[in-house]
Formats: sequence, C-alpha cells, structure tokens
Amino acid sequence: MAAIQLSDSLLDAAKTAAKAMHRSTPKQIEHWALLGKAVEETQDISAVKLAKFEDIIGRYSETFRILSE
Repeated sequence: MAAIQLSDSLLDAAKTAAKAMHRSTPKQIEHWALLGKAVEETQDISAVKLAKFEDIIGRYSETFRILSE
C-alpha cells in the first residue's frame, strides 16, 4: 500500500459518497479509480461525453424546467 496526496475537495467528496454507498473512504476512492481506468481502457469517449452531458443537465435542470413549461 502506498500513501498518496489528494485534494481536500476530492477527499470530502469521497467521504460523502462512501457513506452513501456503505464503503470506506479508501474503498470509494479505489472504486472511482477503477471506473476511470475502465473508461480509459475502453477508449469509449461516449462515456465521457455522457458524464459531461449529465453534469450540464444537473447544473441547468431548473432552467430547463422553466423553459419546458
């Protein structure tokens, strides 16, 4: 096992996600790392595009709701 430095924001996000997913914080970070590795190994950019699209939808969901009324 190796010690690594992580940003405070990543560590805080991992703690929050770990609690929700019933994982330890280190296991949550490992889970995210494995997901990222899998995406890069598939070289399927559509997964990255989908993640970015979902982020945009999340940021502007209230605006989209108002516009759709």
